Amino acid sequence: MPLHILMGDDEFAISQTISTYRATLDPAWFAISYHSFDCADMKDKPLQAELKDISAVIQTLPLSDLKLVVVRNLDSTGLDLTHLSWIDRIPNPTTVILHLVKLDRRTKLAKALIKLAKPQELNLPSPWQEEQIKAGIGRQAASLELSLSTPSIQYLGEALGNDRMASQSALQKIKLYSPNPTHAEVAQLIPNHNQTVWQLAAAVRDGQPSSVIHLVEAMSNAHPIELVAPVLAQFKTWTTVKAGLSQKLPDAELAQLAKLGNPKRLYYLRQEVEPLSLTVLVQKMSRLAYLDTVLKQGQSNRMLPELVAIAQLALHN
Repeated sequence: MPLHILMGDDEFAISQTISTYRATLDPAWFAISYHSFDCADMKDKPLQAELKDISAVIQTLPLSDLKLVVVRNLDSTGLDLTHLSWIDRIPNPTTVILHLVKLDRRTKLAKALIKLAKPQELNLPSPWQEEQIKAGIGRQAASLELSLSTPSIQYLGEALGNDRMASQSALQKIKLYSPNPTHAEVAQLIPNHNQTVWQLAAAVRDGQPSSVIHLVEAMSNAHPIELVAPVLAQFKTWTTVKAGLSQKLPDAELAQLAKLGNPKRLYYLRQEVEPLSLTVLVQKMSRLAYLDTVLKQGQSNRMLPELVAIAQLALHN
């Protein structure tokens, strides 16, 4: 069956998989052999119209030896087999790669798809799955024939986290400098903002405006949005956990509400939010959300004064 189903949020792995299939096409016929649809970019069209366009391309006989049709970011929510009537009659020699945002395996659609093709799960490791992150960076480095020491891989795991697109870009940058760099050279080429951003979030949370100023100055090379967005995300987690604790929610329910892939994180989050006021957390989160919007409008000069003002909000009621 010329159908391949990809699932997950690892954009790098998904792109690499698609590239493997694209490489099988004859370059001379590529323009008429390769067809790509990204449902995330087609929100202005009704779903039925999107699927009709995709179906028409899939069922048109290819003019070359091979044809590849890629459908990215298809949200299967609300879909049934009538929406994908072409799924079990893809004409040879056409190959279809179907990337699903999510798939409820209990639905009739999911069961039908799984019978036709086993879904390939391509998910990013969670930010706290450090060993998986380091292993992934090691594999990426090896694929680029880049020799990295264990301390360098450890450092890059901390600096880049689970963003495999970012790690690929960083590794390519390092490779251009040297295929066998020292740890000092790696650290110089790829700054570690992750830990510093977490420290910035803690300074805003704990009401330490002087630390906020110092940390922002230390990260002056980073774009303001790159600093505020993760701080806002952390505040959303803290606020959710604090609200759930105030409602005495069970740990399992609270971990799900806070979108904690690893429920064990809840132990540490409890300690972090215990002395904080829910009211102030909500106020700070709201101000950060507003700042995030302002920065996206190009008002970068607002970042430092706003962060200082947010940090100065009282810790308690």
